[in-house]
Amino acid sequence: MGSANSAVRPTCWAVIFLSILVLAIAACSKEGKESDLASPAGIATSQENIQPENVTPPVIPAKEQQVNYIETGDLREIKKHGTIRFVNLTGASENMLPRDSVVSLRHFELANKLADKLKLEAKWIKAETPDDAIKMLLAGEADIIAYDLTVTDSREEQIDFSVPIRQARRQLVTGASGPDITEPSKLNNVELIVPKGSANVETAQQLIAEFPDANLSMREYKIHGNRDGLVDKMNEENNWVAVLEDYSAQDLRNYRDDLRLGAYVSEPQNIAWGMRKTSRRLQSTVDNFLTRNLVKAQEERITDWKGIKKSGVIRLLTYNGPTTYFLWKGLLMGFDYDLAKAFADKHKLQLQVIVVPYEENLADWLRAGRGDFAGAEMNITSAVEKQGMVFTKPVVESTEQVVSGRGTPPIKQIQDLNGRKLTLRAYSSFIETAKTLQNAGIDVDIRVAPPDISQSQIFSMIAEGLVDATIAHSGRAKIEASVQPNLVLGTVLGDPTPEGWLVLRQNWHLLQNLNKFLTSYRKTDKYKKQYAAYFEPNKRFMQRVSTRVIPGKTYLPTMTWLKNPPLNTILTGA
Repeated sequence: MGSANSAVRPTCWAVIFLSILVLAIAACSKEGKESDLASPAGIATSQENIQPENVTPPVIPAKEQQVNYIETGDLREIKKHGTIRFVNLTGASENMLPRDSVVSLRHFELANKLADKLKLEAKWIKAETPDDAIKMLLAGEADIIAYDLTVTDSREEQIDFSVPIRQARRQLVTGASGPDITEPSKLNNVELIVPKGSANVETAQQLIAEFPDANLSMREYKIHGNRDGLVDKMNEENNWVAVLEDYSAQDLRNYRDDLRLGAYVSEPQNIAWGMRKTSRRLQSTVDNFLTRNLVKAQEERITDWKGIKKSGVIRLLTYNGPTTYFLWKGLLMGFDYDLAKAFADKHKLQLQVIVVPYEENLADWLRAGRGDFAGAEMNITSAVEKQGMVFTKPVVESTEQVVSGRGTPPIKQIQDLNGRKLTLRAYSSFIETAKTLQNAGIDVDIRVAPPDISQSQIFSMIAEGLVDATIAHSGRAKIEASVQPNLVLGTVLGDPTPEGWLVLRQNWHLLQNLNKFLTSYRKTDKYKKQYAAYFEPNKRFMQRVSTRVIPGKTYLPTMTWLKNPPLNTILTGA
């Protein structure tokens, strides 16, 4: 009997072990499927990019960004992994969408520079909302929230913040035919739209509590990644009013004419990065790093080539425009930008683009030390020498051309300008050209637009029949006429003239290097392709230009959002 029991026991144990193993595998499989269903990481359930509150956005977990560990320790523990994990609403720079990249790019550059200083590999993780980013930080899936995170009392109870990167106020925004938003007290029967998981929710709740008889309601939407969709929706729903940060609202207004900005509904609040409260050493390191980089980069400087090389940064002053500098599908573009970037790359420098307000003169900013060189369709003249500046070798040559509207007689020759009115961009060389025409006996009325009117706005006013005609560089005129069919290209004025970049006379070493670069670069096939892309535009380029400009960006160290008022405000003086 004993012998029989000895033979049976191993078999029984084997059967029991196999049964447990099968049950365990089945349980794991079920758990995995439930997990997959609970955390979709692919396509949103709605076809619209703006998702209502009751739709849970897909969250990309840290493991899908190849960061497959949990760490809640301080800097010493973080360094053991050889990586530092940043979370924001964009992910890595290559995943940035147009419009949003303006805000995110600065954080991306600073964070990567911090990682290099710490000799760690930067890893980027995407969160769907700011609240999701905080959850991932606390769970140990990320180390730093590198994003425009508003500092609030409730958030300070959860996480610590870095030194402020900027300040912001919240502002009311609505569509062209939306409700009165000049004062919060005038809101009535309005649905307040706020970015999902943002601190703006608190502001909307305060408005609802402050005006209980106004019949206000709130809806959270996933706005990041499709702010244009938000504007479209606000123009469809006449009772929608968004609550946005002022820099984001102004950014939208700078390239969308079908929305209005209203009252501020919060006091200025700090914007900063976020870290765990247990990461004291990391926070101290981040604060020191940000303080040095932000303060140093914000200083105005007039320096020579040696100082530029030492800083590692060269600064280009320019305006937004289809041949100078613009953003398209997350890509920075523009003829002046492309050439300046090639020069910076050649000398292993970081290019800092500073977009000057339309109402300001590039030369004034250059003399003030706000940039190292300036360029934006600038004719080479000797007049600047009296102001202590010189031009580089030509960047390009172009002719000046008259542009008028389709509803007026065409201007095919110079004599056709008799009795016509030319509206010209302030600070432009076209003013001198028009005066030369007058001195030659042409009876033309010269009108200089207000300084805050861009060349693009003048073209739009001509297309709408608000002004008669203008003068522009032929390449720019050709692009605008392709985008706006109501523009008519007219007579060319004189021979091609060279355009160059502007440099302070004392910065002769920079001038020497720019001239050497331009002389050689203009002989390359790459230059020829770039010239053709911008000045001989095809259909694809027209698509880029039609969605082009986000005025008012300064990429390093801070982003300045500039006013670009609607045409009716400009013309009426209201």
